[in-house]
Amino acid sequence: MTSIPWNFSWFIDGKLAGMAYPRDKHIPFLVASGLQTIINLTPFPADYEDMANAHGITVHNIIIEDFCAPSYDQIKEFLDICKAAETPVAVHCGKGMGRTGTMLACYLVAEEGYKTLDAIKETRRRRVYSIETESQERAIFKFEHKYNSKGIDNVHYCKA
Repeated sequence: MTSIPWNFSWFIDGKLAGMAYPRDKHIPFLVASGLQTIINLTPFPADYEDMANAHGITVHNIIIEDFCAPSYDQIKEFLDICKAAETPVAVHCGKGMGRTGTMLACYLVAEEGYKTLDAIKETRRRRVYSIETESQERAIFKFEHKYNSKGIDNVHYCKA
């Protein structure tokens, strides 16, 4: 029987998924779902990486502390990985809520033209409890501004 990672859901059907930190036992489900790219947003190496690699899944690590928000460059790195992937992508942090939700909302801003408040609302509709802190909400606002205007990034991203 295949084990599904906690808090797994398709954010963009068949293209982009969010989830909590997966374990080795979840890799067969991820492979069966067509995922070949996982983005780890935790500050520690993915202990499932060897198992994932053995099944043809590439793991990217973008280090973000728990309850903190990603920087503009980290968001761009996430988006670049998603754009380059030819198969579905899964993104996770610890529980698949704060950092994961923040990145997914930024995806809506960059790829689907959402305004920040609408992106936050839609992300929380699709994935309850997403985006946990004010700093994560501010990061999405700052990302939208800089992404759309190529303005100067002057936000401190890690004030929880």
